[in-house]
Amino acid sequence: MVILIKEAILGIFAPEVELLTDIKLQANKIETSIMISFIKIGAMSKPVIIKNQVIMRTFYSFLIVFVFYQVAFGQDDISQKEFLKRTFKDVAAICNADDGNLWGKNLWGPIMVVDRETRFIIANQQDKDSILVEKDGVYCGYLPDNNIISNSTIDFNGTFWTIVAYMPEDEFERNTLFVHELFHRLQPEIGLDSNFGYDNSHLDNMQARIYLKLEWSALEDAIKQSGEKRVASIEDALVFRNYRREMFPACDTMENKFELHEGLPEYTAYKLCASNDVDFKNRLLSKSEKYWQQESLVRSFGYYSGFLYAYLLDQAHANWQYQLKNNDDLGQLVQIAYNIEMPKDICATFEIIKHNYSLSEISDFEQKLKLGKDSILEKYRQIFNNDTVLILNLTKPNVGFNPNTLQPIDTLGTIYPFIIITDTWGRLEVDNGGCLLSKDWRKATIPAVNINADGNIIKCNNWTLKLEDGWDLIKTGKTYFLIRSEE
Repeated sequence: MVILIKEAILGIFAPEVELLTDIKLQANKIETSIMISFIKIGAMSKPVIIKNQVIMRTFYSFLIVFVFYQVAFGQDDISQKEFLKRTFKDVAAICNADDGNLWGKNLWGPIMVVDRETRFIIANQQDKDSILVEKDGVYCGYLPDNNIISNSTIDFNGTFWTIVAYMPEDEFERNTLFVHELFHRLQPEIGLDSNFGYDNSHLDNMQARIYLKLEWSALEDAIKQSGEKRVASIEDALVFRNYRREMFPACDTMENKFELHEGLPEYTAYKLCASNDVDFKNRLLSKSEKYWQQESLVRSFGYYSGFLYAYLLDQAHANWQYQLKNNDDLGQLVQIAYNIEMPKDICATFEIIKHNYSLSEISDFEQKLKLGKDSILEKYRQIFNNDTVLILNLTKPNVGFNPNTLQPIDTLGTIYPFIIITDTWGRLEVDNGGCLLSKDWRKATIPAVNINADGNIIKCNNWTLKLEDGWDLIKTGKTYFLIRSEE
């Protein structure tokens, strides 16, 4: 990437300096003022050109660079750095207090906070390639455009990072978010990396949602109880779980994987951040309303289900984490831990116990929700079956999205109202629109009525596509495609 530093900013070189580095500082994209006192040149990954003279990596001449940023981060630069430095310190203390006791490894590691608008990075440590610049005890730079900004993990400049894309105001929520994402970074190391293209679209079915909420209701009751009453409620929860899986065959593997992938980080974050066991339980139960009210559970149910089962495992079996495998069923592990023998006739037992857990209230809520969703789905069917669309083939997709807004649609795939996709052809951003992603994540389809192309920027209602060089937009009938440009 090219950093162009004008003579007006830097008077000691003329007329301009190009630094070809892997980081891009674009002052025109952000409200940033940069004061450069000196420049450091040496051991760069690409040549540095000054007045048409090429200085290769083997030329170890050093000038010192100090870059002072004033970034539009919602706070002034210094206070933002100090705030994040304190946050890093707080989260490090939480991880170090556990020091690997829970999972066998300390969770603390490389972590960066990235502003969605400016792509400005504030990190807790230097990257392996030494691209980030140290300032006031933190490390700063910019995330390249081809990287999606989301709460996740990322390989960046030779280092495997935890990335955080937003900062909750509440201290406890902020700490749990950091620890949750730090656990995702650890998952591959402890053999619990289950992240792949989940298909839990059955959980958009009204009946499946009802059965899931009956399971949750029984699990919540179990957490509030003790002794035999707890065991009885757990058994009821497992009846609802098994009944749902009988009604929707072959869904168990996907459900189990997602509960492990998101439920375990959530459990870990709350366990490490809670002040004591009572606080831990109360904070878990306080999450109930958030998930019970969600319109889509397809990519969010595992956060809560996995957390509930992990808590109950904690109550029954110390150090259960060390025996956990990435193909385990948390429900079965709880059944074993509490010595529960399941009824032989799941369907008959379901009919007997279903009214003990607010079935009528759950059904009324879900029926009202379904009416509104059916109307939205009909509009999407019209768009993707009959209107002009753009189809994007996905070969190496990097995807970021809001998991609480997804809408499965028949056999077509899933609608993502908010999504960012990068691939070989460029970058797509959909904002409160509708992107249809196929179940195998090999094809993305977006509405393309009144499309507007200006160079490599293509826009339509609610989405923007920025093409990489070497790609062209073509139209066949009512369908747009991207093809490689002819050389």
